Amino acid sequence: MTIENEDLSYLTDVFTPDITMEELVKNGCSELEMRLQESDTSMLSEGSSILPSAQENGRSGKLHITLDLGGSFAKMGFVNAADLQVLNCASMAIHAVSVNIDFFKFIVQWICRRADKFLREGRIEPSTVIFELGVTFGFPLTTNGQITTMGKGFQLSDEIRSVKITELLQRLFREVQREVGYRYEVRVRGIVNDSVAVYLANAATQRGNDVSLILGTGINACFSLASDRVPSRKCSEKRTHGAAAHLINSEIGFLGKDFIKLSEFDPKDETLFMPLEYVTAGKWIPLTLQKIIFRYNLVSKVAKNLEFDGKLICEILKGSTLTVFGDYQPVIEALTFMLIERAAFYATGAILSILKFTNNDMLQVVRVGYAGSFLRNCPVYKDLINKFSGGKIELEFLEHSNLIGAHVNSSR
Repeated sequence: MTIENEDLSYLTDVFTPDITMEELVKNGCSELEMRLQESDTSMLSEGSSILPSAQENGRSGKLHITLDLGGSFAKMGFVNAADLQVLNCASMAIHAVSVNIDFFKFIVQWICRRADKFLREGRIEPSTVIFELGVTFGFPLTTNGQITTMGKGFQLSDEIRSVKITELLQRLFREVQREVGYRYEVRVRGIVNDSVAVYLANAATQRGNDVSLILGTGINACFSLASDRVPSRKCSEKRTHGAAAHLINSEIGFLGKDFIKLSEFDPKDETLFMPLEYVTAGKWIPLTLQKIIFRYNLVSKVAKNLEFDGKLICEILKGSTLTVFGDYQPVIEALTFMLIERAAFYATGAILSILKFTNNDMLQVVRVGYAGSFLRNCPVYKDLINKFSGGKIELEFLEHSNLIGAHVNSSR
């Protein structure tokens, strides 16, 4: 089977949203309010929006490690608290699907090896060292730091469900250090959602406005909201006492059940139903494209062995996959653009919904600090968001923002 003009016309109709931007923003605001009041997995308070002082942030006498646990990779680095620079950054691909105790122990072992190497290269006596660890986590957490659910294709094991992650990590660090004989100490200081970490990094470095965005394997956003709008059941007294505003981990991937138009090629039967994430994120867009390509037999023998991921999407749009797709390159490039155009429309609507929800929609231009390699490496995506927002949304990437934000959070 090959793709004909009528097929392209059909696919164009399938992937064209059936809602205006104004309607999308209105529906988005309504669902944000509903989720704020009713949901236990989204619109979660992450504590006071007040940042630690420079003195608190730069406590002397300790070394600082930060860990970012997202979707495709675990990333860590050593942070200079004085200037928030990240040193010796390293990443490790995550191939596991099941998230259990062994999953976390493997990551702890990796951190310990990196910390040991850091001390040896710096000729620092390990017995004199206390590392303080700040963690970001790319999935919803309760106000007590417990995992509630996981998307992005991961499966949460029962032995981890409702476990306080900081306590688990602290126990595993002691266990690994005892097994191997490491002589330094690691103290787990805190864990925060990755979208909140990006917000904290942007605020601490005075970058961006009052919204931060994650758009990589998944999608999420963080913003501040007046305390009197946040239901008391979502507040931790210890973290928010006296605060004028809370940081909200929106988990916006859940948005759109009643207004995002999904196709037969989009994900089905996933454990979590996350319409906005399905149509905007770097994990799912490539899989949707893969289904179309194989449905219409637009593949060569070489292409059948391809890994359909965010990197491939970016390469297709750059025109760098001609040797892979051959004569099918133009039509595959057109299909990919179609998917990214749809993604940008819905992502723009989500951001504009947040701006309206937080009464920031009257600003002429909003600089949104973001993290996520998918959006960063896809200039077409960024340009379309700017276009659909009428130039209102300016996206600003901050290197290592997850790691910097994890450190800032550990000082809160």
